[in-house]
Amino acid sequence: VYKRQVFEDARALLRDQLGLDPSDDLVDLHTRILRHDPGLIVDRTPDEQAWTSAPNPYKGLRPFGTDDESDFFGQDELVQRILAAIAARPMVAVVGPSGSGKSSAVAAGVIPQLRLDDRCVVAVMVPGPSPFHALVAALERACPDVDVSPALRGDDLDLVRAVPLLLRGDQHLVLVVDQFEELLQHSNADVRKRFLNNVAEATQDPSCAVTVVVTLRGDFLDRMVQAMPDGTLLTDALVTASPLTAVDLAAAATRPAERVGVHLEPELVAELVVHMSDQPGGLPLFEYALTELFDARTGAILTRADYHRLGGLAGALARRAEQTYCALEPAQQHMCRQVLLRLVSVSETATTRRRTPLGELDAPGVDHNDVSTSLAAFDRARLLTFDRDPQSGAPTVEVAHEALLVEWPRLRQWLEESQEELRLHRSLTDEVAEWERSGRQLDFLISGSRLALFDTWPSAATVAPTAAECAFLDASRARRNATHAAQRRTTRRLQVLVALAAIAALVAGGLAWVAADRSAATARSERAAHARELANAALSVIGDDPELATLLALESVDVSRSDGSVLREAHTALHEAVMANRVTAAFPGQWRARFTPDGNLLVGGRPARVVDAST
Repeated sequence: VYKRQVFEDARALLRDQLGLDPSDDLVDLHTRILRHDPGLIVDRTPDEQAWTSAPNPYKGLRPFGTDDESDFFGQDELVQRILAAIAARPMVAVVGPSGSGKSSAVAAGVIPQLRLDDRCVVAVMVPGPSPFHALVAALERACPDVDVSPALRGDDLDLVRAVPLLLRGDQHLVLVVDQFEELLQHSNADVRKRFLNNVAEATQDPSCAVTVVVTLRGDFLDRMVQAMPDGTLLTDALVTASPLTAVDLAAAATRPAERVGVHLEPELVAELVVHMSDQPGGLPLFEYALTELFDARTGAILTRADYHRLGGLAGALARRAEQTYCALEPAQQHMCRQVLLRLVSVSETATTRRRTPLGELDAPGVDHNDVSTSLAAFDRARLLTFDRDPQSGAPTVEVAHEALLVEWPRLRQWLEESQEELRLHRSLTDEVAEWERSGRQLDFLISGSRLALFDTWPSAATVAPTAAECAFLDASRARRNATHAAQRRTTRRLQVLVALAAIAALVAGGLAWVAADRSAATARSERAAHARELANAALSVIGDDPELATLLALESVDVSRSDGSVLREAHTALHEAVMANRVTAAFPGQWRARFTPDGNLLVGGRPARVVDAST
């Protein structure tokens, strides 16, 4: 039973936390419920067979597609604003927070309306890591009979050249680029610049019959404006995805179910509207809660009591994810963590979902059955989305919506524990993709400090590497080892050369020392021979000229003394010469004699005498 207190609690919540009052639509709905307005009561009895076998009209976390127009309600005002902008401008940017319904509004609201006009050709793409490949695939899907590849020659005019090939007569191309922020998340700077230049050239060329419609998360708007060659192209093209009004939310909740014969209690509708009042990006939670509620129905009426049992708006998602995880075997739970972490892209500014090739999940040593079981379980819970790569056709998987990254506590904890490792892994996947695209050229391998970051990777807190990642790291390490080995060989050669140079220097020094020693020995021999000649000359003239003999002997002594010792011949010659040159005088008596200071006079004796010692 609907109670007035529900509304009063909602009014207090809005006033205390947001400083707002309930909208006029919500007040009107509250009043109609209290008055038991017959217009709120379904006037037909649901068919038992219809509601028991009815397919679930809600999409869970998955965005509405172009084929979901019949289940898409509540965004009429946004759809009309986008259509008006497309008619007026060559570029339209639908901007809003994650979960605001912008992609669904374009896919299930705008595109079906555009296709009603035969003159309008619609091409839809998601950039991913290779935006040009995605662009070619989108254009070929839009016009399967036209080959646009000759127009793609690698400069900034690709799209301008391709558009005339696609169109006939007065046709007009509308290129829808969903999740435009992926250009900043997954593509390298050169590819991003070239793609944005294409968009700018095409939308600024009056002769190019193209309108570009992009959906962009609001938190990426400033970065995308800076990345655009002309930021005003984006700022002048904004269409904001505003929160749904109470009437729109009620329509989004009730009309899909009514289409298949199921109805919602007015109390449930009111509570859903109240809970969405402070959830600007809560449409995925809103849709998922209704999806779970529809699956858990026990009758043709979806009730507020069942909604509470499921855990409410946010609780339904977290509860279902946790139940799905806990139902797995321990080995499968471990693999589930590996799988989910691979489906997330972590950067310095944001944590977002990542479209991942299924083949990337088959890492070496990973049990394929555990991977398949985990994927199947989360697929049944509508928590994953499977698709195919527009270029290669390879199957892909991604988290159905980023709300799962925030609302499921277990996954949020995993991301917090593995944040740095996941950042490192994200850079690795980009490097591996470039390496693969180059044909595995050596120049695309990493080295130095970048490679050193992966020496201790992976740890238990992150994902197991794929075969391609292992091959990339092994090739990088092999090149590093080969480089180190070459450096060691070069170092050894240099060491050998230095050693040889040192030995050569020692040998040269030794030879020089030997030569110097021999030279010194020769000089000593020559001096000794000269000293002997002088000594012999002194001896030969002793008898004739004792004074000359003494001088020659003294010279012989001086010559030989320069080598540290006096030759015996020189000593003998000096002794003989001195003896031969001695003057002997005899004086009677006893003398007390003393030479004069110059040594020439001898004074002494008694009586005193002076003797000239020089004669």
